[in-house]
Formats: sequence, C-alpha cells, structure tokens
Amino acid sequence: MAKLSDPITMLRGIGPAKAKLFQALNIFTLEDLICHFPRGYEDRTRMVPIAQMQVDEPACFRAVVMSTPRTAHIRKGLDLTRVSVADHSGRIQLTFFNTKFAAENLQYGKEYIFYGTVSGDYSGYGITNPIFEAADAPAVTTRRIMPIYPLTAGVNNGAMTKLIRQALALCDPPREVLPPELLKEYHILPAERAYTAIHDPETWEMAEQAKSALGDRFSPLEFHTFLLDLGPLPFSVIRTHFEQWLRQQTRRRSRKGRYGRSRHSFPHTLPILHWLPNSLAAHQGDFWNGCGCIRSDKDGRESPRVPESYKDPLWHQNSLR
Repeated sequence: MAKLSDPITMLRGIGPAKAKLFQALNIFTLEDLICHFPRGYEDRTRMVPIAQMQVDEPACFRAVVMSTPRTAHIRKGLDLTRVSVADHSGRIQLTFFNTKFAAENLQYGKEYIFYGTVSGDYSGYGITNPIFEAADAPAVTTRRIMPIYPLTAGVNNGAMTKLIRQALALCDPPREVLPPELLKEYHILPAERAYTAIHDPETWEMAEQAKSALGDRFSPLEFHTFLLDLGPLPFSVIRTHFEQWLRQQTRRRSRKGRYGRSRHSFPHTLPILHWLPNSLAAHQGDFWNGCGCIRSDKDGRESPRVPESYKDPLWHQNSLR
C-alpha cells in the first residue's frame, strides 16, 4: 500500500516530464492528486440515437464504424482524420484533429460508445473530436457521471480521471478527522468513502432514480443513511441493495399515500466544526451559519437559506482545497 506522501511518479504512466506538468497544478504527491477535486460534473449517461441528437447539445450514442479512418496531413502541426459511423437511425461524420493515433484505433465494423456535440448547418452536420470507448469495455469516459477537473496544458480530463482512480486504489485511505459517533449522528460519509464518492459519483445516478420514482416523497436523509449503513462495498453490490431498498420505499410510501414533509432544520454544526483540523475562513463560516436559517418557499415548505457567496462556483472550488 502506497503512502499519501509518496510522489506521483510512482503511478503508472507518470515520468519526470509528465510530473512537471502536474506541478503547474500544485500536484506533487498522491495526497495532492486525490485532493484535486472536480470543478463540476457532466452527465454522460443519456444515450440517444444519432437521428435525435440536437445541435450544440452533448450526448452519448452507440454506433458502428462504417469506414476505415483516413488521415490527411493539412500542414505542419495539423493532421485531420475522418471516419463515418452509423446506427439504426442514421449516419454521421466524425472529425479528429491531431489525434491520429486515437482515431485510427477505431476498427471498421466494430461498435463503440461515443460522446460529443453535433455541429454544422444546412451544408452538413458532424462531430469534432468525440470521446469514445468500445461498447463491451467498462464505462470509464462514457455512460457515467463524469467529473471535470481543473487542467493544464498537456493534461487532459481522461488522463486525470484515470490517474486519480489509480491513486485511490493504491494509497492509504485519507486520515479521518471526525470521531465515529459524529459520523453516525450526523450521517457523514467516512473520509475513505467521501473521497471515492466525489471522484466517482456513481451514487448520483441512483439518487436521481430514487427522486424520479418517489417524487416529492423522496428523503435525501433516508437515502444517504441507507448508503452509510452499507459501508464501503463494490458499486455492483451497492446497486443490488439499492434496487431492493427502492422497491421497499415505493411499496411503503404508496400505502401511506402522499404526505407533506416534516419541518426540519440542519443539525447543529458546532460539534463538527470543533473537530476540524483547521479553522474556517470567513466565507465558509457564513455558509455554516446560513445553514441554520430557514425560510419558506412559495409552496409553504421550508428550505435552507444559502448565502450568496456559496452560489459562486469559484467559492465552492476554493473551499474544497
């Protein structure tokens, strides 16, 4: 088991030259790498036929390669590779700029999952530099909720995702700063599970599925308590337990009928803040104080008042570091 203080050069695919690129992101050790949190997420779970793809709307689609990729050298520093793919609904042209090696890995007659954005006009439509992986391969860059990381020149999002996954699998779990009784009382994920969840948020899809099935009867507290009780299990096992849990929730709540939400406020945060290793910055303190404030929305239900500073994505990104 690797240590959090080990340099990132111990990871497969990271040599001295590559490590210098990561230094621009202040990433030197495995701990720096797993603490390099996403700035956002992309939903790559929506699969659509080619004929139903909309211009300027990214989506995943399953298609078969209909032509052998051909690369043309336009000028120095510019290579262009074109390939045609199709599904049951239509056909579309893919164009790759300066990615000859990747594009030429597409095999004629083989099925792949692509993720990209349609562009064009009446003269023709196509997709430029789509992401792809074999249909029978594990879902790494398509068919999942994809974390989007802050990057630098020479480091792409796919490479960052794979390296963070590798680091999480190799290194010691992060140190837990909160005592077990607080984790249980306030339904907080343990550090090991929390770091995995923020980089690989597969449970988000389950949360959305539960919201769709239960409607306004969905309880985030019950859902996260269910995940917490399961503990650190493989996602395939969690999925099986989730399906059983959702069936039970649907039956139980259909018997009770529709009911209003109870009046809840956020739990008192002072015991948690007391155990944190560092004191909070002013804007972080504003957020925690704001969590205790309750206002009524137009439907008469209560919801937490979130300070304006928390709505700023830059604040959220900085507060995670």
